[in-house]
Amino acid sequence: MQILIYSLFLFYSISFVTKRGQILNNIYVQRFFLSSFILLSLFISIASGIDYIDRSVYTSQFFTATQDSFGNFLEKHNDSLMFYIITFLITKITSNPEVYYVFMHLLFLYFLIRGLYLIFNKNLYVTVLAFFIFLNFTIYYSYTLNILRQGLAFVIIIYSIGCILNYKQKRFYLILFTAPFVHWTSLFFTLLVIVSRKIKTYNTFTLIIIYTIFSTLYLTHTSDIFTNQLSFILPTNSEGYLSLNRIEQYGGSYKVQFWFFNTIFFILLMSPLIFKKLFALNKLKNYDVFFYYYTITSSVFFLFGFIPFADRIAGYSWLLIPILLAQFINSIKISNYLKFLLLIIMLIVGFISTPLNGRFF
Repeated sequence: MQILIYSLFLFYSISFVTKRGQILNNIYVQRFFLSSFILLSLFISIASGIDYIDRSVYTSQFFTATQDSFGNFLEKHNDSLMFYIITFLITKITSNPEVYYVFMHLLFLYFLIRGLYLIFNKNLYVTVLAFFIFLNFTIYYSYTLNILRQGLAFVIIIYSIGCILNYKQKRFYLILFTAPFVHWTSLFFTLLVIVSRKIKTYNTFTLIIIYTIFSTLYLTHTSDIFTNQLSFILPTNSEGYLSLNRIEQYGGSYKVQFWFFNTIFFILLMSPLIFKKLFALNKLKNYDVFFYYYTITSSVFFLFGFIPFADRIAGYSWLLIPILLAQFINSIKISNYLKFLLLIIMLIVGFISTPLNGRFF
């Protein structure tokens, strides 16, 4: 199976650096890759099983939904109302938890791929590139196999951003305000998207200053001074996640490796906004908007870096990386041989860090 997967990825990498419109790189070939990648993602989701880490909780809730009335079920699970409404509706179609996860993953993929397609101005080539990067990005599997509610909330926001960039304002608000009802942590990203609509230009130097300030709070372990004042926004069921036992279980707070991971990509992804002559600017439409999202969501993560499972807050910035990387690779003025090398490096990293190394098959 691994040979088949990485042969497909290698074929895609060769296709990507081939001149567009030729036999190895045309719209039909891109549709083939997109369909293949969707099937691959779905296969990994199925192969991971119904008891994989947090999935055991979702599976238990699914079985509860099959036996409960609609009102009783939502009374027990009212913290992520929309997610549990979807769960209950699926139980009216099937009582098989494996089929339930297929439905949930297809819903996730719809919002993600449709959102990417709209964000990239309906450019299928860049959409497939972004999805390829997601599949070789370990964070993708955390939010599709394990942290399902948060992953679904994220892609709903991505789809809503795609809607507003294509002037679908009514659909934008309808979809966007669904996200916090899927997972409450998406509320700050939802508000960020709304606020960003009022900003006409994004000053790179200002974003660097913002990132530096919040990085300093994180590295000096002082961000909790400020975020303790914001405890009122946390839901009542979050107290268990903030206990000392949780911090010990998690291995401490303010993890330097998270800051390092975040900052490496901040520096890399900032380069198209600094060294503009090295990039085809016509291929960077809305890049500054997503870099702004990355900076602010990273800053929110730095504020809450003292809590256990802080990486789940960081996920909102980390999941933006493949979107920015796709535009980065597509627009950088280097030879196709070097672009091919970049994709191969991604494959190697993906092989080392993702379930595609055969963990589930």
